[in-house]
Amino acid sequence: TIAKCNGLQSLQIKEAKGLRKLVVLDCPHLQSLSFEGSSLKSFRYRGNLVSFRFRGKCNCFPLIRFCECGLLLDDAMIDIRQGALTQWTWDFEIETPFSRGLRKGNHCDCANKYKCFNSILRSIKDVQSLTMCRWFYETTMCKKLPFSSRCPEYYLSVLELWWIDCSMERESINALLCFLKLCPNLKRLNITLDPKCYNLPSTGKFSTSVIVPDKLDDLKVVKIEGFANEEKENFMARRLIPLFGENNPVIISKPNGKCLKHLVKMAKLEKKGKYPYKFEMVENVDENFPDHVHINI
Repeated sequence: TIAKCNGLQSLQIKEAKGLRKLVVLDCPHLQSLSFEGSSLKSFRYRGNLVSFRFRGKCNCFPLIRFCECGLLLDDAMIDIRQGALTQWTWDFEIETPFSRGLRKGNHCDCANKYKCFNSILRSIKDVQSLTMCRWFYETTMCKKLPFSSRCPEYYLSVLELWWIDCSMERESINALLCFLKLCPNLKRLNITLDPKCYNLPSTGKFSTSVIVPDKLDDLKVVKIEGFANEEKENFMARRLIPLFGENNPVIISKPNGKCLKHLVKMAKLEKKGKYPYKFEMVENVDENFPDHVHINI
């Protein structure tokens, strides 16, 4: 764990064959981070988006179906709500003894290959606990990345997701729904609105991809926090409820303070056509639905 190291500009970790967990938090002057190893399972980072370079090593024969070396992260926190430096990259490579040099994780023709989500996708593909900022996803998303259930090779193994944004306007929610299409096995979702989060204006590129959201049959609960008022909460809930499929939606709002609000379905509508759900104050509703593992770091 490397935390609050003022003045640290470059971090290079080489030949870390046995290192399984790397945590880098709140180093305000950091500009680049390089990691080389074969056993890393957990990577947690909080700070500005800097130049990242991950180099994994694989000694398996090419025909081996299940490879357990390289970078197979099962836990990734990429909390970069502070924004990006002017110059940054995301370089993901796997070195094998049967290939010439390095097999790069990027396979697309974006104008800037180091800002392509297709490369990032390969480094987080097997992650089960993930933290992601909307602006980072929207900035790096490759135009050719599909949002269809017919492309399982792009699926992530994410079971719990913490999504961070500065607002939840319609286009921001569209971006989230598109990302959720890559996470068919998702069980828990935390959404945090942080007004201090880096504000990248939405490009609107996701608006045509979420007309019919895919069902997430394993999704059990959604926790939302930081919303300005109940109107904003209800707008978010309207977009999320279709994701639950046949499940009863459990959507929990966590306003300022210790009280929690649970979205419940009204037994009788006060007015025809009125939204059939509302938030009510409840106690101890979160005991069965703990926060995302990264939230209290």
